[in-house]
Amino acid sequence: MIKKVLIANRGEIAVRVMRSAKEMGIKTVAVYSEADKDAMHVKMSDEAVFIGKAPANESYLQMEKIIEVAKQTKADAIHPGYGFLSENASFSNRCQEEGITFIGPSAHAIATMGDKITARKSMIKAGVRIVPGYQGNHTDDDTLLIEAKKIGYPIMVKATAGGGGKGMRLVHKQEDLLASVHAAAAEAKAAFGNALVYLEKYIASPHHIEFQILADNYENVVHLNERECSVQRRHQKVIEETPSPLMTDEVRHKMGEQAKQAALAVNYAGAGTIEFLVDDDLNYYFLEMNTRLQVEHPITEMTTGVDLVKEQFKIAAGEKLSYKQEDIPQNGHAIECRIYAENPENNFMPSAGKLLMVKEPKGENIRVDGYVYSGYEIPIYYDPMISKLIVWDKNRSGAIKKMHQALHDYKILGVEHNIAFLDSVLSHPKFIEGQYDTRFIGLYEDDLKLGSIYNIDLAAFAVYVQYQEAARENMQRLFPDNDFNIPELHVKINDDIYKMQVLQRMANQYKVKINDTDYLLNINRLDDNTLQINFNEKSFEIISLAMQPKKYICNIGLHNFEASVIDQQTHYAQNRKSGESLSNGNQIVSPIPGKIVKIPVSVGEQIPKDTTVIVVEAMKMQSEYKADSDKIVKAINVQEGDAVEGNQVLVTLEDV
Repeated sequence: MIKKVLIANRGEIAVRVMRSAKEMGIKTVAVYSEADKDAMHVKMSDEAVFIGKAPANESYLQMEKIIEVAKQTKADAIHPGYGFLSENASFSNRCQEEGITFIGPSAHAIATMGDKITARKSMIKAGVRIVPGYQGNHTDDDTLLIEAKKIGYPIMVKATAGGGGKGMRLVHKQEDLLASVHAAAAEAKAAFGNALVYLEKYIASPHHIEFQILADNYENVVHLNERECSVQRRHQKVIEETPSPLMTDEVRHKMGEQAKQAALAVNYAGAGTIEFLVDDDLNYYFLEMNTRLQVEHPITEMTTGVDLVKEQFKIAAGEKLSYKQEDIPQNGHAIECRIYAENPENNFMPSAGKLLMVKEPKGENIRVDGYVYSGYEIPIYYDPMISKLIVWDKNRSGAIKKMHQALHDYKILGVEHNIAFLDSVLSHPKFIEGQYDTRFIGLYEDDLKLGSIYNIDLAAFAVYVQYQEAARENMQRLFPDNDFNIPELHVKINDDIYKMQVLQRMANQYKVKINDTDYLLNINRLDDNTLQINFNEKSFEIISLAMQPKKYICNIGLHNFEASVIDQQTHYAQNRKSGESLSNGNQIVSPIPGKIVKIPVSVGEQIPKDTTVIVVEAMKMQSEYKADSDKIVKAINVQEGDAVEGNQVLVTLEDV
């Protein structure tokens, strides 16, 4: 029996593991970095120990520190979650050396399957079909060019270690191969400490389908059906579902047996995932094995009733699997949406900052695996995922409908997020039909644009009500008998001005003119920040939070936006300036705090359009900033390796 477990991770997965551990009566130890001192996993744990500064390589990747904390707190097991040290064979081995149970597979299995080249060779030996490619020992430029020509373009360059889309590049032609190899290797080195890459044939119209497996230490293996993971951006999964709309019972059986065969080939024990690429004709190829719990494991739990974390604990404690293959059901349909702090309208740029409000959806068969709360500040140092929203229903159409409602009920104010984007994906005809593959977001990018906020006039009115009530409260402190009202106000939203004129007010009913439109509105206050506005027999719930006396952050439906109250003088001044440009396009500015990775240009250099000027890394993502036309580099204000602030001018250009 495991009595106390140290969770060597953070965020939602640390919280998730703790919940199952507590249900099993297992005491929990959290470790945390400087940036996570107020994190939920720290608050939930029985014990919490500080392990280092915010960057992961100074905290969550410090295996010797974590081992030492486990010994100090007398934890008899370590659960690595996913990411960080979860697929580090040396960490698994060190736990074994110290007599600490590692909740995961052996170091041998991690080393074999965690390195994609070794995994491919092992699968060939085991008779598992793999994607054609080159995984040889010679990785010099000449050899790679020759092998790529043999494979045939297009080709995927892939890092041998890690996951999450890091260290991957799609190459369509020979002249782009070496630059892509070097870029992928540099990204892999930064993310995983291993720069080795290999080549793999790119499968046209690929579906990313994975099988969850459980294996004990007695050669018993079961699979828990498949997960469809083809909605991706930058090779990072966004929405997952089970069962796959592509799958047939016959192919499910064949792929499931291959998944079990792959696990047995490396004497695997624990929870793991065998990933396949599948084409439109249901030809399938082994892609890789993740020797850990997957982000998307909850949808498997929802459709099988199996708690995968509890099974991990039982297997690590030496128990035999209590399931046979015929015991595993496929009950109903489950969908998971990954909620990210990012801006889909700006190339999915990560967003960090303080969460002013978090309101999670609730209801039957709705699950949120999260770690944030109102007032929590999302740090810049880690993956920008906020939570996972999971729903279950008896069929796929019911699950899609339930997810729509859950997304509408999910309120996050304070950072950019992808909730509206996720809803647009679920609304797309190709997703509804189940006719999508990993190219989906790229192919239908224009269809997935978020569009304007629905009925923004009502949102402007909600700001008026909040401002009016705050102003009345302030005035009544000075003049208690004065029933203070503001008959006219201007609200600015997204560079547009909304002129608000209150024509008549009767209790909670307002007759107003907003710009040139008359409205008769009934309002109910649901809480300090939320108004229910009834108009034309429809009801709208609008949140408005005051950040400053005249500045608000608001939510209506799926959309967040900033609004400001302006007086008449400011209004006319802004109208006079409305045609003027606010930027000359010659300054490259860091959108959020980050680190300078590369500056491939120099001062005085003349560069053509689309030349990469600077590469910035923020929240585990590297972004390249390019010249929008032929330019001359006028000034470079930073150096490679520098830490930069948000809105900092990095490079100044001038037109040729």
